[in-house]
Amino acid sequence: MRRIAILILLIFALAALVLARPYKTPVIDGTITGDGIDWDADDIAVDDPPLGADWGPNQIEQLWVTYDSLALYIGINYQVSNNAMIVYLAAGTGGGAQDVNGIDWYARNFAFADTVMADHLIANWDGGSLGIRRILDATATEDITSLCQNANTTKLDFFRNGEVRIPWDVIYGTAPGTVPPGSRVGVVAVIAGGDNWNGPSSAPWNPGMDGSGAKTTLANLHTIYIDRSGDGIPDKGAGSISGVITLDDETDLSTAAAVELFDEFDGSRIDSTSTSPGGGAYLFSKLRDGRYRVETSAPGYARIKRPGLVIAGGEPLTGIDILLTRAGKITGTVVYTDGPAPASAVTAYDVSTGDVAGDGTKVVPQGGGQFELMVPDGSYLVVADALGYIPDTLSAVITGSDSVHAGDLILETVKATRLVLIDDQGNELESVNTTVSFPDSGIFFYASALIEARDVLDRRDWHDVNGYLQQVDLRATKLNNTTPPRGDVTFYDPADTSEITGLSLVDGRGGFL
Repeated sequence: MRRIAILILLIFALAALVLARPYKTPVIDGTITGDGIDWDADDIAVDDPPLGADWGPNQIEQLWVTYDSLALYIGINYQVSNNAMIVYLAAGTGGGAQDVNGIDWYARNFAFADTVMADHLIANWDGGSLGIRRILDATATEDITSLCQNANTTKLDFFRNGEVRIPWDVIYGTAPGTVPPGSRVGVVAVIAGGDNWNGPSSAPWNPGMDGSGAKTTLANLHTIYIDRSGDGIPDKGAGSISGVITLDDETDLSTAAAVELFDEFDGSRIDSTSTSPGGGAYLFSKLRDGRYRVETSAPGYARIKRPGLVIAGGEPLTGIDILLTRAGKITGTVVYTDGPAPASAVTAYDVSTGDVAGDGTKVVPQGGGQFELMVPDGSYLVVADALGYIPDTLSAVITGSDSVHAGDLILETVKATRLVLIDDQGNELESVNTTVSFPDSGIFFYASALIEARDVLDRRDWHDVNGYLQQVDLRATKLNNTTPPRGDVTFYDPADTSEITGLSLVDGRGGFL
């Protein structure tokens, strides 16, 4: 009996751990305070995003997002008059629609990035009651309002506060208090016109929200990571990173800065937010102990990175302030001397740190052509690279956010000077061999060989512009004439085991038996 009682107590204890709410849970009453009693101040995901068109009292003023162990919480501070307010969720359920203009409830002229599926939506018209639906596919939705909690109250000057609680088991169909390992949710709120129209306002801001009715891709979503640890339980993190983004152009009061948080261990993007127009404060909260990097950028400004931010013991990191400077510009041209001229990659590296500068690598289309790299003041090595080509490098120095023409980056194909034996991973081998145990049995033994064409610096010749690799003759030579092996050596095509005396290398590689 004692063993049974202990087992039951343990089961109940485990259940309590799973079902406990690890965070402060917002009260779903239609009032968003951000005072720490209701919503925490750091639950605000987007504050006062830009407007794309003036539709009068129709805008998303604030988007609030948080979660606890049992549910996702969405808060919207919005202004609406004779239009729709819609919140789309991309929770990675496996269902949903990439284009929501054909669904059977609040069809609007919005699409999402190719790999993103909107799988839930919250909506109302003219500030009325909120409805919540699951998007099943490109045409059908399912009403789940009764499975959720919501409240929507009218404030002054056409403003409303909408709040929604959606349990994890409703979103994912999992057991209460659990989510699929690695879960994250993308959220975007919009004001939209009537059926099959777009609108003037979104949070986060998205280009194309101009109220014209044209198809608009909602590429910018606020992403909240629910289970970074991958254990299927919503994470509980106490750490935070905060600071202020300042634009060095004090007269610029219209540009909002994008701020992104990355995990320095695996390079994954953890969270993103944006400042108010003209710059302002940012905050990433509910972070586990670890090492992080903050990156910020804005149109016309150079991307700035702050690596090596360590959270330990759940302590907050404050004062991570960043000054965004007007971007300087490095221009030039990628020129090919021979070969098929594939797309190339051009990157500026900071001479002092070796880090990739500015907005990162730019791709120049097939055939070569001009490039532009936006970087802050500094000294750089500009490198062009393409598959099967020898990289070329130029130097550039940016001062006073000026523009510098670096010149031509000349790409020439790698030309092979030798053939080497390699394994399946491309590692060079000294030999391949097989053992003949019974030379008189009439049994054939073979070794599989893979060869690669390389130059003196071990670079692979992908393009064979000289045509030397179209017919490589194969010959066998005895290495020991004192005790020669019996039988003959024959070469075969590995695809159909037909006998061959040579082979043609494709993309600088070829194999035989």
